[in-house]
Amino acid sequence: ALRRRDSPAHCADARDLMCRYLLPEPGAALNGNRVVRLEVLKELAEHWLAFDVLVEVCDQDQDVQQLQEYAKMYATNYGPEFHMAVCKYYQSKGLWKRLIDLQMPSESVHAKTLHEFLERHNPAVAGAYGIRSKEWAQGARNFENAAETQRDLKVKRAELSLAKLALRANGGGQREEVEVDRKLQVLKIQDTFLKGEVLSPEGLIDELCRTAERSDTDDEQLALLKAAMEVAEEILWTKGPEKAKTVWAKSWSIQAKDWEELSEVLREGLITDEKANERLQKTLFFRLGDMHHETLNRQVFETLRRDGKLEGGLHWLGLLKELEDQLFPTAGPVPS
Repeated sequence: ALRRRDSPAHCADARDLMCRYLLPEPGAALNGNRVVRLEVLKELAEHWLAFDVLVEVCDQDQDVQQLQEYAKMYATNYGPEFHMAVCKYYQSKGLWKRLIDLQMPSESVHAKTLHEFLERHNPAVAGAYGIRSKEWAQGARNFENAAETQRDLKVKRAELSLAKLALRANGGGQREEVEVDRKLQVLKIQDTFLKGEVLSPEGLIDELCRTAERSDTDDEQLALLKAAMEVAEEILWTKGPEKAKTVWAKSWSIQAKDWEELSEVLREGLITDEKANERLQKTLFFRLGDMHHETLNRQVFETLRRDGKLEGGLHWLGLLKELEDQLFPTAGPVPS
């Protein structure tokens, strides 16, 4: 006769036969025939080490005590395999809460297997399990990981908020908490100005700039560009500086006609310097620069000078220089 585990293919065949002919339908009436079939099924499953069948039988009968007995029985030789079968069964049924609620005798083996399984297959539940186990750092990390791929804005914000609470409970992680706060701020900006699926910070900046271009009033445009700049400032440690240049370029090009008109009257001497300064200070570019000096530097102006969009209007360059001098009035060199 075949010994257990000698032939995985034969084991799989045996499992299929057991389930097809012996496993009752869920919710079937309890009678003598059903009891006999379950007893035979359990004996065969124990022989073939069909752990998933044993877990399913226990779940159908809501027999947690029997499941715990099996955990003890297989602890020495097959502990991790049995606990993995438990995890996979409840995953297949979508019963995540019941899975993390299980109290198993070999707690350390079960906890390790369960934690690794949840991290791979459901980081959000892994976060909840970590917090329940008072493993605050693990819980925070898993909630952050879950938020990385979450497209629903409200759910993502909830996951990041739970990560932040777990970090505080851990009694440290100030740098990590600041990073979570940055991500929450970016979500808040999207929720204020744009709805729909969560965008990446870079995608959010681009969409805010496009929306500003379609807006009707200067104040709306300024609010959207200011929001885009705030997102750029929140991600300064990655692609922030480059995306900030995108916002500055948009704040310049969005008023192209105004720049052209202003440069024309200046060239023709139809306006005083004082009036020209007043008009400069009312432009989107200047108003944004007044609020966000942190990302505005000489490099931004150099980028605008090199921008192909300005090639057709070289008289704008003098206007650009005037803006640069007003926003950077110091006599000494300005850091780039």
